[in-house]
Amino acid sequence: MYVLPGNFESEPEIDPDYKRKPSHPFQCTISLEDGIEIAGYPSKFISHEIWDADGIVCICDYSTESDFIDSLFSMPSGEYQLRFLTEDYELIGYIAL
Repeated sequence: MYVLPGNFESEPEIDPDYKRKPSHPFQCTISLEDGIEIAGYPSKFISHEIWDADGIVCICDYSTESDFIDSLFSMPSGEYQLRFLTEDYELIGYIAL
């Protein structure tokens, strides 16, 4: 996963779309039992999105974590882009099922 904006090592550049560069990698764990766990980030997301691997087509968008996780684990095998939105951040990452 990558967080946009985010760079904890130095002062970031901000591009015209208000995204900090470079992005900051982090680990995300998603499970049916524990939900979404991202070290250093609260799990209060406005939106949980599943996109095609190229990030072109939004396959589904959920406001609740439980609906998102149920849908994610019922998706066909393949690679997907995940996007979690908060009021201040857009976290983007990839998953292979």
